[in-house]
Amino acid sequence: MTQLHMQSITLTANAPMHHLHGNPTQLPPGLPAPALSLTWHAAAIFSKFRLALPLLSLTATLTLSAATAAVPDPVSGDIFLGVRAESGTGAGVACLVKIGNDTTFIGAAQGTSYDLALGDLGSDLQATFGQNWNTRSDLHWGLFGLRDSASPILLSSRARPSAVTQSRPWPALSLAARNSTASAMNSVVNGIGGYRSSGSTIHSSVATIQQVGAGASSYITQVATVGTTNFGSLSQWSGIEGSVVSGAPSSVLDLYRSAGSGVSFVGSFTLSGTGVVHFSALPAPASNLDSDGDGQTDAMELIAGTNPNDPTCFFTIQSFQFTADGVQIGLPTAANRSYQILYSPDLLSPWIVVYTYAPGATATPLSWLDTDPVRRSRPNGFYKATVSLAP
Repeated sequence: MTQLHMQSITLTANAPMHHLHGNPTQLPPGLPAPALSLTWHAAAIFSKFRLALPLLSLTATLTLSAATAAVPDPVSGDIFLGVRAESGTGAGVACLVKIGNDTTFIGAAQGTSYDLALGDLGSDLQATFGQNWNTRSDLHWGLFGLRDSASPILLSSRARPSAVTQSRPWPALSLAARNSTASAMNSVVNGIGGYRSSGSTIHSSVATIQQVGAGASSYITQVATVGTTNFGSLSQWSGIEGSVVSGAPSSVLDLYRSAGSGVSFVGSFTLSGTGVVHFSALPAPASNLDSDGDGQTDAMELIAGTNPNDPTCFFTIQSFQFTADGVQIGLPTAANRSYQILYSPDLLSPWIVVYTYAPGATATPLSWLDTDPVRRSRPNGFYKATVSLAP
């Protein structure tokens, strides 16, 4: 008499590793450990003489359930935070977080200051970049966003030189430069492998961990490619990132809005050692504020593309000399500005435009020789220069 006995044993546990076809695979950092269900089915034949015969079959099935909700769909004007490591733990991945819409920050009452509700971002950063993430000098964070249209509006951060000194605003961009930069940003937000439709992390519904190999959709590719500026060669953004180490000189990020009308300051952001993002809507500079005391207001220097915090950097005619061929005039320029040289014979007559110069995105210094015989024949003459944002 022979009997067939079947046994079924089910084990369930949380596991940080999963095995497919016998190969262990590490889960992406920041994702929850899956529920591991392992069921063994064993069949054996025993005789009435209690003689065990060879095992006929032993199979194992594994069910992996690690599904997480997708991050919310991005909309026009959303601002994103990116965190990446140069090396070590977490190198090759980026944490992308949707922190809110630009209208939330631009419309904030002047002088308000508050923490953003982003979930437990600190736990995600610890899981991705290690327990010491908040002391790593090779860990960087930055802010970016856009309103995509025929004339896009860009938002980008710039680290402060010190916690109490506002950074120099980014240069104003031409329409072509803004379109090119917007396209690169849009890849990270909406492209294949980008933020849209990515799975959220276990600690934040608005955060995702972007894996290496996302191409143009990769935050790391857009901000850490050697030999070009952030988000393409036309942005003029040498680096939108700052330090994650609280209290470091570059730990405070200023956010700027770049539109056809120019560049404006939105507010400042900090990232605490526990992963809390804080926003401060600082009062707008007074129209007559001259932070560096060089005689030109901060508003004037914003238009000129000079540094409002550097008393040696201001708009002026740099060189003026008489030559055998005429009057030689020179001055430094900023990208995407329009310059005019004007002339008056006696300061009482109207000023007339005698030269116009638009360097485009190159910021090539202006150098012009006035060879007009009438102006050269006069005993006196006066020149002045003006600057405006390029249309």
